[in-house]
Amino acid sequence: MVPACVTGRIAALFQSEFGEGGGYGFIDADDGESLYFAAGGLQMSSVRFEHLKVGDRCLFTAIDHPKGARAIEVLVRDPNQTELPL
Repeated sequence: MVPACVTGRIAALFQSEFGEGGGYGFIDADDGESLYFAAGGLQMSSVRFEHLKVGDRCLFTAIDHPKGARAIEVLVRDPNQTELPL
């Protein structure tokens, strides 16, 4: 799979037990695929991991990984915006 810009929703979140700002989660892409993402994969200008909520809309790059599809460069939509920036 070639990296592609994809949209979806945050499906699950798991906070790190080792301090603030860490964790991982899963995104359900609009095409039905479920992808893993780590807190480090969030765009710097996006929301902090601990402020994410299940159901938040996001834009991300989907990549192949030996353990399954991953989402990187995750940009979460600001709740005050009507659309995701491209």
